[in-house]
Amino acid sequence: MQSTVAVTFEAVDAEAAVRDLLEQVNAALPSGPNRCGILFTEGDGEGPELVPALEQAAGMPIVGCTTIAQISPGGYHNLCATLLVLSGEDCRFGVAAALDMDVEPERKLREAFAQAAAELGDAPCEAIIVFSAGNTEFTADEKLALLDELAQGKPIFGGLASDYLDFSQTRIFYRGESHNNSLVLLLIGGNVRPKFVVRNIPRSRIAKSRITASKGTLVERIDSMTAYEAMLAQGVDPEDRARLLFAPLCVELDTEDDYDGVPICRNFMDMDKETGTGRAMAMMPVGAAVSVQMVQGKDIEETTGEALREVCRELCEQPDGYVYSTVLIVTCCARHIVLGQNRAREGEMAAAELSGATFAGFYSYGEFCPTSVHQGRAKNRLNNMSIGFCIL
Repeated sequence: MQSTVAVTFEAVDAEAAVRDLLEQVNAALPSGPNRCGILFTEGDGEGPELVPALEQAAGMPIVGCTTIAQISPGGYHNLCATLLVLSGEDCRFGVAAALDMDVEPERKLREAFAQAAAELGDAPCEAIIVFSAGNTEFTADEKLALLDELAQGKPIFGGLASDYLDFSQTRIFYRGESHNNSLVLLLIGGNVRPKFVVRNIPRSRIAKSRITASKGTLVERIDSMTAYEAMLAQGVDPEDRARLLFAPLCVELDTEDDYDGVPICRNFMDMDKETGTGRAMAMMPVGAAVSVQMVQGKDIEETTGEALREVCRELCEQPDGYVYSTVLIVTCCARHIVLGQNRAREGEMAAAELSGATFAGFYSYGEFCPTSVHQGRAKNRLNNMSIGFCIL
């Protein structure tokens, strides 16, 4: 597979932005029969005008989503658009979307997956890239669970579109249009051997507790305390929504038969003093072991550095002459918030460590990334407070 990335800061003139992006792409990547684009733009920026113009002019399918900021070889950027183009004679791309998922979401997602898989022809699917937008009753956990069933062990990577933290401007891009309450799929088949790296927060030696009562994302009790009391006992103000982002929970699903030993991360979105409950950003199953982890900017830098060093090791491996050269990145908006005035740090670190590779990344409200791939089966997870890398 070949790839290139283009970035434009033409935030007002869509036609100029298209010219700028495609000039960069065409100068670096010869046109071929199999090409696909992944586009990231600002939450309320040039997307509505840029997306249709770019798809028409590029002559290839383009998927993607809105994001609060972007990462590319130039580092960290906002107020721009980033286009990653994939191409290869020995790979195929299948693109489809489940639109308006407020109605019959499961049927639409099954049909979209079947459509994308059919576009691969006889090329076996090796990776599924997903961008999702909007809050519906069909949760992100349910979307991932269904996709995991359909994928039959293949890895799923991507995340939830973001905006400027008002949660109303998130969009996915499909067939030259922008959609909310929708999900777009990019299936990659053929001679593709994806590898993945994910990191969330440093694990401390804080004693573990257990979730003893929960309903989906609503945590009622941790050990013998309400969720509210449990956070208060750790010195966290449960009614300070901003501070809750700095106190994520390290969650170990060690009661699951197929737990791979890799913890995931969860943030509380808000907590209710009267009921004692806490609403998390993703499922919090009864029986899971949890510990509250106070996070600072240095923890974000530490885990990003760990992940990037692992990515570099993976890029250097060339089994049977197979060359890895492309990296897709998804990182959490909560990491962006915790970094504060140093929010460009992850992008700067990526630019320094991944020199020579083609890469693009976006900030997400929830990250899809396997925590492991064992005996050909991926353990696909919905993560929070995480940074994930898909290496192609």
